[in-house]
Amino acid sequence: MKYTDFLKTIKTCPFCARPTDEILLESEKAFVTYAIAPYHKHHLLVIPKRHFSSFIEITTEEMSEIDILQRKALDILHNLGYKNVSFLVRDGDGSGKSIEHLHYHVIPDVFLGDMGHSIADRPVMTETECLESFEDLKNALSSLDKKL
Repeated sequence: MKYTDFLKTIKTCPFCARPTDEILLESEKAFVTYAIAPYHKHHLLVIPKRHFSSFIEITTEEMSEIDILQRKALDILHNLGYKNVSFLVRDGDGSGKSIEHLHYHVIPDVFLGDMGHSIADRPVMTETECLESFEDLKNALSSLDKKL
């Protein structure tokens, strides 16, 4: 399924309703999970638990926890052997953001200016692909310090 087709099927925010068994790490105010329509196999998302759409709405406490979780996400990707990682957050109506819940991308081995495809072309991972990617990420995390 293409990502644009998936977006037509959602009725509520997919981040507010994210199943807990898809959460890799979490703190009181944010969590880390995988992207179901990734730019790269191990594409991670850091998502505030509170639903809001603009970066300007974030609290100091949320930002602090998000910073810590982004660092943990980076550690996970380095532990998987990635040398290059990009961080992305989109803000504003014309930013290309497809989900209105603010979220941060932590993407291995991708040059954001040269992704070579549009949102419409990105496939949604199958359930098997999601499980395999999540297992890779959990294994990488298991050798890191799990404390925030």
